Amino acid sequence: MAPGNVRGILWMVLSTVGFSCSHAIVRQLSPEIHSFQIVFFRAIVGILVLLPWLFGLGLAVLHTQKFTLHLLRTLLALASVACFYYALGVVPLAKVTAIGFLAPILCTALVILLLKEATRAAHWWAMAMGAGGILLIVRPGMLALDKGTLLMILSTLLFAFNLLIMKILSRTDSSVAITGYTILMLVPLSLPFAIPVWVWPSATQLTWLILMGILNGVSLLCFTQSIKEAETSVVMPLDFLRMVWMTLIGFFFFAEIPDSFTWIGSFLVFGGALLVTFVERRTPKPGKAPDG
Repeated sequence: MAPGNVRGILWMVLSTVGFSCSHAIVRQLSPEIHSFQIVFFRAIVGILVLLPWLFGLGLAVLHTQKFTLHLLRTLLALASVACFYYALGVVPLAKVTAIGFLAPILCTALVILLLKEATRAAHWWAMAMGAGGILLIVRPGMLALDKGTLLMILSTLLFAFNLLIMKILSRTDSSVAITGYTILMLVPLSLPFAIPVWVWPSATQLTWLILMGILNGVSLLCFTQSIKEAETSVVMPLDFLRMVWMTLIGFFFFAEIPDSFTWIGSFLVFGGALLVTFVERRTPKPGKAPDG
């Protein structure tokens, strides 16, 4: 195996562990601290991580002519993460993770509908797999659609729109600008929502909040580095480890046991997401020749 693939596998495994631990902390804190306040603390820690990066690269990397789109993307991120954190507090961890895998498939559907991009048979297969998987996980008519599940579905849809805007911005803006604007604007935008539900965290809770923010930031860096160093087909299947870690955390710390429908549905949804990822990876970009 190529050294880059080996390193990419290690980075991806680390990212899945980090994201899972970060989400478990949110689950632990959610009974006492509102999701809006958790989003605010995550944004604060994100800025502390971002500032040295910006000082090193210079503020010129934030140049953009599409500030409105950056603002819209940040608002979508705020709503999506707030819904996601609420769901983490009331929905089984494995179920939340499984529904979250649907975002790339929904983004593909939005690209086809709104940007009128060409479709392949694989896109339709991916969307069918995603729809079938979600029906197995949620089972409308057989299980009551609780508030947490509905908010998790809403969070995934909002995140799909977020990915769509990111796709549009990536045509003109750097990845540093796309990430930087969201982190910088998330603090002032989330604060008005956090103030009405604010509770002063204890020293222990504050430590957990800081750790949650650090884990989230480091895990994102690990994920990005994994994609950079390794072939997508090698590392992306490992993202399913998040389902494994969240199931183990749910079992040992929160006495949750996902049923077979959740597992089968999550395999279908994740399989559809993988299919979309590979198709997008192999689709030639404008002005570029196909790989190989």
